[in-house]
Amino acid sequence: MPDDLIKGLIDLSEIKLSLVREILEITKKQSECINGNDIKGLQECIDMKQKRIDEINKIDSVFIEKYEEFKAINKIDSIEMIDIKKYPRLKHLKETTNNILLILKEVQAIETDNNKKIKNEFDSLKLKLKNIKQGKKMVKGYDNAYKIRNMNSSIFINIKK
Repeated sequence: MPDDLIKGLIDLSEIKLSLVREILEITKKQSECINGNDIKGLQECIDMKQKRIDEINKIDSVFIEKYEEFKAINKIDSIEMIDIKKYPRLKHLKETTNNILLILKEVQAIETDNNKKIKNEFDSLKLKLKNIKQGKKMVKGYDNAYKIRNMNSSIFINIKK
């Protein structure tokens, strides 16, 4: 029974590892889309990544059930407490789990960088919009001054809010 649980945990971990690798590749592609201002491509990446995340969530819930069952059978609090000599296949499970964690750290680093790039792009866009708005105010001020001048009177431009 515990061997079947370990095999199930390993199988689930390997599927998760494959999905996490896909997420890493999608995240790298997201970076390319951000650098190229490809909004459509970025949205496609986000959608693809979300599908993988949903699959991982399903896998995690099954994994947790099996993990809790394994811990209950062996009367332990953590799988780390089990001697690998008793269950040699646990070594493979631990390695797979460590690989998952390493890839997730890499994904997180790229995501952090991507978020900074998006924030910088957004701030730049806000600044451009602010400048356009100020330009419109200036044009409006000159436009009003021009109308007044045509009425043969002096002008004073002071539109400050």
